[in-house]
Amino acid sequence: MAASGPWHWLRADPRHGQITTLALLLAYGLGWLAFDVTAAQVLVTVATAIAVQRLADWWADRPPASGARSALISSPRCLLLRTDSLLLAAAAAAALSAPRA
Repeated sequence: MAASGPWHWLRADPRHGQITTLALLLAYGLGWLAFDVTAAQVLVTVATAIAVQRLADWWADRPPASGARSALISSPRCLLLRTDSLLLAAAAAAALSAPRA
């Protein structure tokens, strides 16, 4: 009997569990602990990390799906940077999610 549904998705790749855990912790921090991070900063940080990873995948001629997962794992670390500047938040996300040689 083949497994299906969310449990199959979570078990298919360990990064899926990491992404889910990080998303739940972020929601908990923003919703219940009142983290001092705006929705705009979250959006800019995650979008920049994914865009930089996509660009790197395109440049290296790699499939984009794996890189997007890596970007979703690394982008929450950028939210630890306390800044009111969305440009600085984007720069941090770009630097952290840029692939290493």
